Amino acid sequence: MDEKLIFAGVGGAVIGVVIGIVAGGGTPDLTEIRGAMAEAVAPASEESAALSGRVGGLEETLAGLSERLSGIETQLSEAPDPAEGLAPLQEEVSGLRSSMEEELATLRGALQEGLSAAADAQAGLQESLSGLGEGLGSLSTALSAMGPGGGAGGDAASGGGGDASAPAPEGSGSDAASSDDAASGEDGATEEAAAEPSPEPAPETGDELSPGMTAIFADGAVRVFVSRIDTETGTARLIMNGAPAVLPANAKRIVAGDGEPCLVRLDGVNESGAQISAMCGADIPEPEGVGMGETAMLGDGAARVFVSGVSADGLTARVAVNGISPQQVRVGESVPAGTEGCTVSVDDIDRGHVTFGYACGD
Repeated sequence: MDEKLIFAGVGGAVIGVVIGIVAGGGTPDLTEIRGAMAEAVAPASEESAALSGRVGGLEETLAGLSERLSGIETQLSEAPDPAEGLAPLQEEVSGLRSSMEEELATLRGALQEGLSAAADAQAGLQESLSGLGEGLGSLSTALSAMGPGGGAGGDAASGGGGDASAPAPEGSGSDAASSDDAASGEDGATEEAAAEPSPEPAPETGDELSPGMTAIFADGAVRVFVSRIDTETGTARLIMNGAPAVLPANAKRIVAGDGEPCLVRLDGVNESGAQISAMCGADIPEPEGVGMGETAMLGDGAARVFVSGVSADGLTARVAVNGISPQQVRVGESVPAGTEGCTVSVDDIDRGHVTFGYACGD
């Protein structure tokens, strides 16, 4: 309440008391005047006290708000840097990435183990087929000896082989192999294994072996018979421990030796014959090239070649160049890589690992 109104009310009350006494015909008594003034001032004093109480409450409220603002300012001044708040999240993301990389490495290792097991199973199958081919060859030889003219057949078989280190006589070679195939009427491994001569061991120096000759490696653990050669395609048909295969130059093939695996390599093919080498056991080097499930970076990253698979004969790779759909590429063939006249070639396949070449035209 306004103080002017309070004093005006008090003054009016005093004047009213005096006027009442005078109108009543009495003489104003100082005691009565004081009493009237006290009675008139009492309500104003009470109202003033109530107003003071309300002002005090407002001051307390303002003091509380001031304390809260001070607390908020303190919290803001002590708040951490937003970059520091992101540090735990970054650590969690880094841990998740490491976990994913470990899982990927484990999956890749399991895949490699599965491929190794498949290669071992294939080697065991080839060994079984080799034993079967040798058994059929022995049976065919025995039947030829029992039948009429068996001796002549035996002489023909012996004469066809001759000395492994000497060149084949005229009329043998690829023509002789073709005539043998025509006489038998079939081109299977068992007939060629039966006609395989028993030559002296050929030197392990990569000398040319003409068709009809046999190379012997690792003290007889590996026998490679040259069935025919094709200089136009640069391939040779070989029978390795009874298992036939047509290989291009520089191709390799794992065969079962005497209790250990052996690696046979066709080093080259020319008009004189085939150059063959072999090694067994601990002498076999690690495979070279990019394995299945891996990516080769060629031309300083211009070409990315992903290897998704290799054929069972080890002559064809399934690859995807720069994310394009996978395609089959044989050893010696090439495919386009980009729009600048560049190509990617499959130079070699070594036990599931592919060696690539990269070239760009002018």
